[in-house]
Amino acid sequence: MGQCQYLEAEREFQRAIDGAPQLREAFYNLGIALQRQGRSPEAIEAYRRALVIDPSYGRALLNLGNELHRQAAWDEALTVYQRLAEVDPASAVAEHMTAALSGVTTAACPAAFVSSLFDRWAADYDDRMVGGLGYQAPEVLRQLIEDHGPRPLQFARALDLGCGTGLMGRAIRSVCDQLIGVDLSPKMVAEAERAGGYDALVVADVVTYLKAADEPFDLIVAADVLNYWGDLTDLFSAVARRCASGARFAFTTEVSTDEDYFLTRTGRYRHHRRAIERLAQGSGFRLCTQRDESLRRERETTVAGRLYLLQWSG
Repeated sequence: MGQCQYLEAEREFQRAIDGAPQLREAFYNLGIALQRQGRSPEAIEAYRRALVIDPSYGRALLNLGNELHRQAAWDEALTVYQRLAEVDPASAVAEHMTAALSGVTTAACPAAFVSSLFDRWAADYDDRMVGGLGYQAPEVLRQLIEDHGPRPLQFARALDLGCGTGLMGRAIRSVCDQLIGVDLSPKMVAEAERAGGYDALVVADVVTYLKAADEPFDLIVAADVLNYWGDLTDLFSAVARRCASGARFAFTTEVSTDEDYFLTRTGRYRHHRRAIERLAQGSGFRLCTQRDESLRRERETTVAGRLYLLQWSG
């Protein structure tokens, strides 16, 4: 839907409210229409009004929590996520975001949280990330591979972990004879399929996919993916299992300057370089190079990242 359609939807839902002011769904849908127009304070108010009618309305609690979180209203968002956990104990979003906003570091994001998050973002992900936030991880990771990769720079089989809509895949397509993408979000994979560039796309958890795959790869990439795990042990082990002789593993992390890893209020993890270097060595990789790089903007600041290129030496 375009902005004009969301504006028309807003008018329709407002008419529904005028006719039935106790209809919780009308306020909820009004909130979505306002949110899609970038009118966050009004969207928050619409969700609150839905919850006045029904304080246990799970969908309104979810959207209100997410919108408050997006506006960095951390304490209010935490209260809403805690209420959502009471209403829906199975909610992966409530579980993960309550931990993130309470200062509790878990081992990884729940798979259902990641899938729902990126399903929600899929339709306008490229515009939001590249146009709105200056996201550049695929380009700078491609440059790192080009600067420190094999000569000639060509890979027979490449694997894009957490491929999303295909931004990373498009950055490396020209140097890959065969390119496979894997992502947990069905809607992101559908966007990648529409954009083209992959020889195969798979909806799966990346660790599960790596453990089940039976052919090796000589390039594995993961742009803006490792920040959805804290403990990377299983991921590194699974990547190592699928590396051909001399394979490269290129990826980004968000930077921790203290703990090996910790869960931030954003709901993503940061990793310290010592933890990555230790994992790499323990998993049979040689560190080719690493460098600091701004990955994107977020709330008027830049997200400090680090790029890594490893080579399988096992």
